[in-house]
Amino acid sequence: MQEPRILIADSLHLSGIEILSTAAQVDDQSGISAESLLAVISEYDALVVRGRTKVTAQVFEAGHRLKVVGRAGVGVDNIDLVAAKAQGVTVVNAPQATSLAVAEHTLGLMLALARMIPRADTGMKAGKWLKQDLTGVELEGKVLGVVGLGNIGSAVSHRAEFLGMKVLGHDPQLSTDELWRWGAEPVDLSDLYAQADFVSFHVPLTSETRGMLDGQALRCMKPGVRLVC
Repeated sequence: MQEPRILIADSLHLSGIEILSTAAQVDDQSGISAESLLAVISEYDALVVRGRTKVTAQVFEAGHRLKVVGRAGVGVDNIDLVAAKAQGVTVVNAPQATSLAVAEHTLGLMLALARMIPRADTGMKAGKWLKQDLTGVELEGKVLGVVGLGNIGSAVSHRAEFLGMKVLGHDPQLSTDELWRWGAEPVDLSDLYAQADFVSFHVPLTSETRGMLDGQALRCMKPGVRLVC
């Protein structure tokens, strides 16, 4: 029986490569171009990507042996799921792989916005002391609106509570009880926009979410609202 072959198209930690190597022949071609991917994909049974590589319909059509495409990360928006289904290819991801790291990064960005850290950093490097211009705001007592309370959004909501923030949540995929469980008050999206001092988005890129942060949405928000997208 022919040994399965796995192509790694984006950087993967050595420990992950070692695990895959116990079950198949692994070719690490991290950074492979779209053209080269199309040229070699017919030789592989599985493909591992991260966010860089676009797994298009053309890739699935050329990948006659493909059985699995694995995303070493959370989202699958760089993979054509319709084409995968048409070719009978299973698509898997790691939905909790970076959830905590991204949630903490979100809070870091909120703090940077609240305390104007990027502007302060730029000013200091330019030899300026902008203390009077960088009053900023405290997160304590502010309203955080979380759009999408999956693994990442729920982690953000839970941690924001400990910063003394009031959390509003909107996620049509979850029940009100689930939203409350993560410390978020369930509200309509329009109410969230109208009340929030900070808004953090944690939704997949779909036909429903594409362009959701448009002019109409911005007009519903408070002046000076801070957004983390």
